[in-house]
Amino acid sequence: MFMEKICKIFISHSWTNLDELRHMENLLKHKGCSSVIFEELVFEDSFDSVNADKIKQILENKIKKSNVFVGIAAQTAANQEWIKWELETALANNVPIVGVLSRGHNVVSEVFNKNANHVVKWYTESIVTAIKLCAKK
Repeated sequence: MFMEKICKIFISHSWTNLDELRHMENLLKHKGCSSVIFEELVFEDSFDSVNADKIKQILENKIKKSNVFVGIAAQTAANQEWIKWELETALANNVPIVGVLSRGHNVVSEVFNKNANHVVKWYTESIVTAIKLCAKK
């Protein structure tokens, strides 16, 4: 097992790509991360919806409780308003950031390039190593 203490991971994702989210969770669980709690929230509201303030409050609490923030660092994902806001919230709360380039992408978004503690490609070992290096104690 790579972590003795429970590690809370917030995975920032697009709600249109839930398969990628579930795949990431499964990779981490099967790599000896049985002591991991995933803090993300799945919703379909737009950034300017009537529910946005409530969603932001819930997300902010989950991000603050997290030991590490993991986000998809590809240009297309990182340009989405929710993902940008989540990343900024992690930064404001000193939550370490790991950017993961999804399969088929080679360009890291500027926001992750500037702010992530580590940016890695979608290889289980590199993701796990980056999380271990970054996870808040």
